[in-house]
Amino acid sequence: MTSYQPSDPYRNLVVALLRTSGRLDNSISKFLKKFAITHVQFNILRILQTEYPEAIFVGSIKEKLLFANSDMTRLLDRLVAKELVERFTYPENRRKVNVKLSPQGVILLEQILPELTQLIHSFFPEKLSETEIKQVGQTLGKIKV
Repeated sequence: MTSYQPSDPYRNLVVALLRTSGRLDNSISKFLKKFAITHVQFNILRILQTEYPEAIFVGSIKEKLLFANSDMTRLLDRLVAKELVERFTYPENRRKVNVKLSPQGVILLEQILPELTQLIHSFFPEKLSETEIKQVGQTLGKIKV
């Protein structure tokens, strides 16, 4: 059994990543509350936006989500109730469900994205240069967990 080492750089990196991730998530979740959506719902809308105006299979959305979430049905039910997405089933295979962004979903994203971009950019000024931001992104991309 290895003993606890407070100066372990691997542990320190994981703690720093978790702490930073939590702060970023809290800031973005707080921002999205004023639009009455969660960060997971926003992530779904952004995924659908990449295929708009086409519909995509629900399984494709699950594969692309930033945070794995097994309750896709409930998430989509809420987005349908808010009229932000449209759901389609096929008579020949009722288990096959496709979803697409609704016109209201497009409008909401057009409202959110400029403000969200400003918020995201505000996280880093005077802390990291653009080169450092790219380096951090590339380095994090190498981590496979």
